[in-house]
Amino acid sequence: MGGRWTVEDGCATSYDRQPSADCRPTIFMKFKAEIVIMPHQELLDPQGKAVSNSMKNLNISGVEDIRIGKHLTLLIEATSEAEAASKVDMACKKLLANPIMETYTFHLSEV
Repeated sequence: MGGRWTVEDGCATSYDRQPSADCRPTIFMKFKAEIVIMPHQELLDPQGKAVSNSMKNLNISGVEDIRIGKHLTLLIEATSEAEAASKVDMACKKLLANPIMETYTFHLSEV
């Protein structure tokens, strides 16, 4: 009589917990995400304006159109670069950036 089969961690195992022949461990890679979040070009940037005025007060000339944004770095575990990009994109859309006022770009590199 055959054993009872269950699914644990995505792999089929028998009642005696022996993994099936087609069960392979999931391999995760680490990626570093460099994210830049900036205010929309059409919006005023009061912080940038304040820094620009301070530059003039310090006699630093030739500097124009200062925009202040955020630079974030994240370490992400994922099974592929596409999965890592999807995670970063979701984090930016749902938490890190305000899409009404900000835009974001990111670059991934394997660590």
